[in-house]
Amino acid sequence: MRTDLLYKVVKDRELQVIRSAHERGHFACRKTRELIEQEYFIPGLQSKVERFITNCVPCIMVNRKAGKKEGYLQAIFKEAVPLHTYHLDHLGPLETTAKSYKHILAVIDGFGYKIRLALSSENNQYTGDSE
Repeated sequence: MRTDLLYKVVKDRELQVIRSAHERGHFACRKTRELIEQEYFIPGLQSKVERFITNCVPCIMVNRKAGKKEGYLQAIFKEAVPLHTYHLDHLGPLETTAKSYKHILAVIDGFGYKIRLALSSENNQYTGDSE
């Protein structure tokens, strides 16, 4: 028997309800949201479902990447002298730390493999480094 009553999900159980609906078939956001809305009410459901599906590992592995396809790795020529070749890597935004850091920039000297990490705050200002 169908009624128009919806159960309000307590905050501690929202993720469990979203996971259960999504894993019925690893549906996209719209279908997952529609399944949940048949029985439950969760405030801000759209953004919570999008966040969950964006981080769903099986969905990430199955869905093809858009844009340019991956290619073969190419060897990087580098001299056997310090400061000739640098390798850079940027990571972020991450969860904000106590000092308002959100990004990491790693700079590696290809000769000696000495690593310098530059930390940046929310406004992307250079704020320090760590070895």
